[in-house]
Amino acid sequence: MKLPTPLRLACVLALPAFVAGATEPADKAVELPPFVVTKLVFGPPWRYAEIPGYEILSQCSDEETYEIIAALWRGPQLVLPPAMRPHFALPMTVVLFNQPPTNTAGAPAPEFDEPTGRGRSKWVKLIKRTLDDRRSYAINLWPESFDRPTTYRFDTATPLGRRAPTAPAWLQAGLSGEQGLYREGVYWLAGTKEKTVPAATWHSVEERQRALNLIDIARKRLSLGGRGLDPSSLAAFLPPISTLLEDAPPADAPAAARWSSAAALFVRWGLYGRTPADPGQFWRFVERACAEPMSEALFRECFDRSYDDVRAELSWYLPIALKDEGTAPADDIRPVPRVTLREATSTEIARLRGEWERMEAAVLAARFPDLSREYREQAASTFNRAYLKGSRDPRLLASMGLLALDNGEHTLAAQFLEQAVDDRVAGVRPYLEAARLRWAAAVKDESTTVPPETLAGIISLLLAAEQQEPPQATVYLLLAKAVAQSGPPTPEQAAALRRGLTFFPRLPALQERIHAALDPAIR
Repeated sequence: MKLPTPLRLACVLALPAFVAGATEPADKAVELPPFVVTKLVFGPPWRYAEIPGYEILSQCSDEETYEIIAALWRGPQLVLPPAMRPHFALPMTVVLFNQPPTNTAGAPAPEFDEPTGRGRSKWVKLIKRTLDDRRSYAINLWPESFDRPTTYRFDTATPLGRRAPTAPAWLQAGLSGEQGLYREGVYWLAGTKEKTVPAATWHSVEERQRALNLIDIARKRLSLGGRGLDPSSLAAFLPPISTLLEDAPPADAPAAARWSSAAALFVRWGLYGRTPADPGQFWRFVERACAEPMSEALFRECFDRSYDDVRAELSWYLPIALKDEGTAPADDIRPVPRVTLREATSTEIARLRGEWERMEAAVLAARFPDLSREYREQAASTFNRAYLKGSRDPRLLASMGLLALDNGEHTLAAQFLEQAVDDRVAGVRPYLEAARLRWAAAVKDESTTVPPETLAGIISLLLAAEQQEPPQATVYLLLAKAVAQSGPPTPEQAAALRRGLTFFPRLPALQERIHAALDPAIR
């Protein structure tokens, strides 16, 4: 088989002539186009470790690496129950630098990192990204030490966005919004059975002070129990519960700040505010709210009280929330697995660091196009160092294909992605993007149908993507379109499409497309 003609990435200025001579493993001859070598970035040697759900590439000490992984491991357990945590077919990539920041793509540089969220001007050298089907975390410890709460905040703010069915807006705002319960993280000492969150904030300084003026009477009222209370004067600060549990108002709407503060208060009440605390009851309500239309009947079934009852209790709870830290049980934290670091292989360095660089480029593309281009160039260099040494790890090939796709090099992307999916690589996007590329190659415009022999392969790829986690609405949308062209769905196709209905109840266009594919009479 002739080696395909090399295709130049959009971000690359030159293609070295020696690339086509890359050697390949004797046991598996795979002829794929080369990537482009660019600059190297040096630093302490890389070491590698793997635990369930995480792949780690570290330039840091054993102790520092363990502390970061321990925080990432415990963080999701401290903020979300198992049923609310999204599952990923791909492990989180954790890249731990220990080198001076550069002005080009390399170790995370402070000017592009995330604020600590504590009202301080300090910035931590941390970059965290969550794309459609995987999460990435990078931190540069040079020359400082690890700030544990930052790690907890990372894993608080991102998981719900990838869960299916989607978490309602009030929950996301209540947990990690501007006034969210976990806006500053969650605090827990190893070996203890309680976790703590700071006192709540409120969008209005004046209203906050008026609420705090009622702190003594609020404590007395709630000490007798929260049921059967008449609302306090602070009820005027709270939207009706029916309004709170609707979609979020536009960010620039006058009611947005009040809605966000009230959502955080409601979530805090559900998880930390009652005595004795019953977070299980609150999470059962959340699970139903994710999958079912909201109604007061559903609310009553879960809390055994009406909207007005809970609003009245919240009006008395507000001063206490603003004054006191919150505590709740934390007696089910699983131990951190042993993290055993060893020298990283060239393929491991390329996969983890290159994939982080690719993800960073994708996130920065809109706001920082020049920096994004540097990251894409650096990712190409990182991937190519392993590729030129003969690595054909399907995970490496998938990342190379996705990087080519990010650069609009569709032919190059298809070649890498097709090899990766042939080798049954994990992850949603390699299968989804390979299916999209086959579809695009088979049709000239929207009115053209895909030939049956091509359509069968596309459906096979989409069914493979559908088996990966987390669920992707785009997979079900394209699968429904393909099945509608191919004829009545097979039992396997119908079962997959029905799962799409369950996972995405709030996407009417997707629901309509799936119903049309399932019922030929609707077409």
